Amino acid sequence: MLAERLSEAGATVEQVVVYQSQDVSTVADAIMERLAAGDVDWVTVTSSAIARSLKTLLGDHLGTVRLASISPITSEVLRELGLTPTVEAASYTMQGIVDAILQTPSS
Repeated sequence: MLAERLSEAGATVEQVVVYQSQDVSTVADAIMERLAAGDVDWVTVTSSAIARSLKTLLGDHLGTVRLASISPITSEVLRELGLTPTVEAASYTMQGIVDAILQTPSS
């Protein structure tokens, strides 16, 4: 979106890939066991792609945890997937997510 807006404003934009994300196809047994046991309180969701992967990999298990979203865009994707973010970061950073969690009663 940033590159598109800059181009519309007349800027010359060259995009450079500096990282690559790779989805996993399975979840470690230990994680699934902890989710099933109710040992996981929060899951941080830092992108729309991660939201989709979490829904695919964890499905109904996500109903037992609180979700902390990094941004309004990520929150909207969670809602589209039938998931409700408990909190949304005010500043779209990991520190913003931590702050949002800490401001939640009983966190």
